[in-house]
Amino acid sequence: TSKTLSYLDSRFVSTYFGIFIAVWVYLRHYINLVILYSITTTFTTVGPYVLNWETQQYKCWISQYITFSLLAALQAINIFWLYYIGRVAVRVMRGGEKKDDRSDDEEEDDNVQAKEEVQERKKERRELRATQEQGLVDQQLKSELNGHVVESAATANGDLKKRR
Repeated sequence: TSKTLSYLDSRFVSTYFGIFIAVWVYLRHYINLVILYSITTTFTTVGPYVLNWETQQYKCWISQYITFSLLAALQAINIFWLYYIGRVAVRVMRGGEKKDDRSDDEEEDDNVQAKEEVQERKKERRELRATQEQGLVDQQLKSELNGHVVESAATANGDLKKRR
């Protein structure tokens, strides 16, 4: 929503962006860290801690490690995104440009990549045409050479007959 407000040149962009950061940090970092802490401390005390396939109880030592590692990986990704959010926040506080670091680069990269692909296809087509034209020239030369060889052979054969 703050990006939409930014496109509309609204005066609420900075306020909304501040609310977004607060909500992001609370929901994506604080709550996630509380859950990670509870996995390490209270995972074994809540509910049955047993692996039983028949009763579909899968809460055991390995599920604790799997759950912790997946949530820790999610936390690492969230920290990565928080870094980019922080960069934009610092830029906004300094009174600079309220620009998303990712958006323009992706579009420019896509455009550059698309242009390069078009140029590569054109180059391949030119090379293919040149190869095809060279093949036709080669065929013409071979047929002309074959014609000269046949004529030379006929002439040579005629000379042999005359000599006999």
